[in-house]
Amino acid sequence: MSDFKVIFDLQNGTEGVTYKKGDDGIPIFLDTDETKRIMYNYLDYSMLINGKDMGDPDFDKLYDDMVAEYMKIGGKEVQDEMLKAYQDMKKK
Repeated sequence: MSDFKVIFDLQNGTEGVTYKKGDDGIPIFLDTDETKRIMYNYLDYSMLINGKDMGDPDFDKLYDDMVAEYMKIGGKEVQDEMLKAYQDMKKK
């Protein structure tokens, strides 16, 4: 499910059926009964995705840089503590 095409299709459906591309390439849902019927379930399937991916490489780089900085200034220790607490809880 992590393949971009699968994620994109789950979030937007099929071009020409459920959406059209705007001038900037971002999908715009069509206001039709068929779109509403189809997308009603598609959005449930894509709930595993945290946020709608618009393919912005600048945002992706910014996010990756911020996560790396967070991990460097203490995030790794927080992650390790949470993992240990979870593993201890599972032992009980």
